Amino acid sequence: MYEYIPQGSNKNAKNLISLLILGGFVIMLVTMMSEGVPFKWALQLTGLVLMAIGILLMARYVSRSFIYRVEQTDGGADLSVIEIQRKSRIVVCRISLSNIKDVHILGAVDKEQEKTLVDTFKVDGRKKYNYCIDVNPEKYVWIVADECGEDIAVKLTYDEKLCEIIMPAKSE
Repeated sequence: MYEYIPQGSNKNAKNLISLLILGGFVIMLVTMMSEGVPFKWALQLTGLVLMAIGILLMARYVSRSFIYRVEQTDGGADLSVIEIQRKSRIVVCRISLSNIKDVHILGAVDKEQEKTLVDTFKVDGRKKYNYCIDVNPEKYVWIVADECGEDIAVKLTYDEKLCEIIMPAKSE
């Protein structure tokens, strides 16, 4: 029915990752080359943590991409999120459009509104999943659903056509 592959501008993520890994490496190098550094172990631990965070961010935001797909099934239509990592493709999320309770379209300037929304997710005991391609997307969608008796909220990169398809499902 419809398929969308978000193209992220991972420039910010790549810069942050480079800064973290390079900073961690420099800290490790300086502590290894210097003799009388107090709390040498704390500096080395900090360098190691910076490099680990950089590697984790690279695994999440640079080496992964997603496909958002709406397809017809026997019971209606489903929204699927497929994770692509190297050559493997895994369906990480599938929501029936009839189970979508609400859709919230937000932007980078709506941080206070998102915080309020996420706080309501915590109060409701709703599980949150983030399948945005960017660290800080310009525009994104929170889909609130009840799938298989479990309350979930899924964050996706905004696409106008995708929102047009899933919006009628929330009003049913």
